[in-house]
Amino acid sequence: MLSISVSRALFKFRYGKKAVFAALGVLPKGIYNWGSTAGPKHQLRKTRNILVAAFTVGVLGAIPLYATDEKPQDSPLIVFAAASLTSTLDVHGAAWAEVSGRPAPRFVFGGSATMARQIQKGAPADIFISANAYWVDYLSKQNRLIASSGHPIARNTLVLAIPKTALATNPFTPTKEGFALLLGGRRLVLADPALAPAGDYAKSYLIEAGLWPALNDQIALVSNVRQALRLVETAGLPAFIYASDAYQSQKVSVLFRIPNTMAPPILYQASILGKQARGALSFIQFLRSADAKAIWQKFGFQAVVQK
Repeated sequence: MLSISVSRALFKFRYGKKAVFAALGVLPKGIYNWGSTAGPKHQLRKTRNILVAAFTVGVLGAIPLYATDEKPQDSPLIVFAAASLTSTLDVHGAAWAEVSGRPAPRFVFGGSATMARQIQKGAPADIFISANAYWVDYLSKQNRLIASSGHPIARNTLVLAIPKTALATNPFTPTKEGFALLLGGRRLVLADPALAPAGDYAKSYLIEAGLWPALNDQIALVSNVRQALRLVETAGLPAFIYASDAYQSQKVSVLFRIPNTMAPPILYQASILGKQARGALSFIQFLRSADAKAIWQKFGFQAVVQK
């Protein structure tokens, strides 16, 4: 397997990144058409080339699937992804570009629900990475995905975070009394459950723990988990965020980790859309590779390595 230098990928991304993709257009007609109007000779040549490529991959089994012999494309992949992946995907994209010879992907980040709804309305994405399965199923039912199900790429956990400057005088207990002492009349920050899976996971936990009725009126909602993190860092408010967000921040500490038995498992899934299906699959295979594992871990995620 190829060895990836995270620091090198960071450098390449930092100094080679183009302007943030800002304009959302309309998907070209026929973007999901797998049919072909090419003649028999073209199809014969195409079949022969596929067989030769398959034989080559079989002989050179040590070469990762994402390091294909496909010629580099001029158009970078467009990836719509959960906001919690902002930092890590930038590094993954630069590392994949280095080993694949393709341009680094362009990323659009936001709440998974927001990203899915923009794709449903025609936003031109090649890959959708969601923080939960619901929005993958949503787009699948809208016939927006080339494949009906997502590829698992990473796992996360949910935590209750506070500023590092806030010293807990007593051990925190996740009870009505414990939250009353913690908040002291302040707000508890959640990503909006209607927009972001992090908020949905937090709400599920509070309902399961019997705390939602008592805390509902004290909750401040924001559009995604990265905004919740910023309120911990800048306003000193406690918030439910991902463990990866707390791991990456120098300004917050984890007060409480949500037990896996009291909230749905947090699994990121990547799905393929658009015309660049081969390039999209190559990038997803890289995200699930042993080479990418060190990058996931560097940013506080649990990697899902394809076997």
